[in-house]
Amino acid sequence: PHSLFLGTWLLYHVLKLMVRYTLSGFELELYSVHEWAMVWWYLYELLYPWLINCLHRADTVLSEHMENMDREKRDKASKGKKKAKANPKKGVKSRPYLTEIACYQAHANMCAGYYKLMVAARQESKILIPNPQFDNEVVRYEHRFGAFANLLTPPLMPYTQFKEVLEHTEKASIKTLYTAASRDFGQARQILETVQASVPDEEILNLITINKTNFVVASVLARDSKREIDFDFSLHQNFPTIKLV
Repeated sequence: PHSLFLGTWLLYHVLKLMVRYTLSGFELELYSVHEWAMVWWYLYELLYPWLINCLHRADTVLSEHMENMDREKRDKASKGKKKAKANPKKGVKSRPYLTEIACYQAHANMCAGYYKLMVAARQESKILIPNPQFDNEVVRYEHRFGAFANLLTPPLMPYTQFKEVLEHTEKASIKTLYTAASRDFGQARQILETVQASVPDEEILNLITINKTNFVVASVLARDSKREIDFDFSLHQNFPTIKLV
């Protein structure tokens, strides 16, 4: 069991570094706008789900450990003919990762919304795309995620898989994509509002504001896709507010 605990701890920190590495590209302005779709796809399709699963595993292991400790206490109390006192805060204390899991789930929903909105925007030529004669998307993809190639866990998501998902996404109508994006932003906002109620935080408050605005913009675009858009990073360095112009 010790190897499981250590492996989970190590994987958790590796995944956090991978997420931080990927998001830092927005802060450093390394990504062109037409690359954002692949970056957000990688985050919501691979990194955040792995991180959430890792925390769920830690949550399960910790819950089992706490249950075993409580069982041992009850057994000792019954042998000593003393009734064990109930701990009303046991559930809260034994599940400290629920807030973090919720936050990452909200981030995953946000990235899914950005991805779908960017795909729709690309199809409508709202975003400039380089001429294929002078650009190679495969090379760009490998440059962005090549640092993860030497890691066995999680495995590097190949470009062919991204292309397959992208082509499938592009088959959906523009209205469907904007509607799906608005739904993702709405779900992210709901999760973050629940977290904010228990753990007040300025960053979470900013993310709630961003998701509210993005939900409205995506909903408007679903009805009137002729409107142009712009991206504002003033509230958060990694997740932009989408604005109609």
